[in-house]
Amino acid sequence: MHNFSDEEREEIRENLVETARELIIRHGFKKTTVEDITEPVGIGESTFYQFFDSKSKIFLTVIVREHESLIDTIESEFTETDDPEADLERLIHTWADEFENRPILRAGHQTFSEYPFQSVEAEMHNEMTNKYLEQLGPIIEDLKGRSDGLIQELDPSVVMEVLSVIELMSRYRDEYEKYGSDEYSFVRDTLITTVARGLTREKQR
Repeated sequence: MHNFSDEEREEIRENLVETARELIIRHGFKKTTVEDITEPVGIGESTFYQFFDSKSKIFLTVIVREHESLIDTIESEFTETDDPEADLERLIHTWADEFENRPILRAGHQTFSEYPFQSVEAEMHNEMTNKYLEQLGPIIEDLKGRSDGLIQELDPSVVMEVLSVIELMSRYRDEYEKYGSDEYSFVRDTLITTVARGLTREKQR
């Protein structure tokens, strides 16, 4: 077993995570092997397990970081106006745009059978969900307080689940393009507008 200094361990770990990220984008989860990850970093497969218990664990680390970056972007770009419907619509648009521009997150939806959450501890997945609520929960609470619609009655975690449905649209973007259709953006934007309006507007009696 190699004895690395704390600095060396941190550098190697970061290099492994970044290499894994690049390989996942290029080849997907299933086709990326531990050897693929360790070779560019210059360590052996056996040494890999000093840093991660399994291939699934490093994949989870990559995905969690990608989600954290997504949350940070959504949080930083959110701006409050006097129109909660417009604010929510912009938030969902940012969510959708960021998700579509992150191949790792898109791949997770497109090839769910390869998604590593199935083989890692549930609490790590819960930790990521809690991170979403910690950062975006206050924004949702603010929107609840300024809206007259259904969002008032919903727990922030439920609102997050509703918003995550927008992610599923990304699974069909390539299919639209494959068949030469230019309607994807229109359909996605219509869905976003409908969700924002339905959550924030008062029901007509």
